[in-house]
Amino acid sequence: MEAGSVTGSSVQAQIQVSLLRQSLDMQGQTAMQLIQSATQPEQAVQADAEAPAQPVSGIDTYA
Repeated sequence: MEAGSVTGSSVQAQIQVSLLRQSLDMQGQTAMQLIQSATQPEQAVQADAEAPAQPVSGIDTYA
């Protein structure tokens, strides 16, 4: 029984880690987009003109 509980908790930990990685990947992509828009202002202006203005959650808290 103990071995089963150990494997169960390790599976839960793996799931939590993968979820963490997914959210970190999404944050990393947003950061990369910010960096690209900072290094390539012309393309960023075009993208802003095409895309509707939407507040990005979590970014304006750092500003």
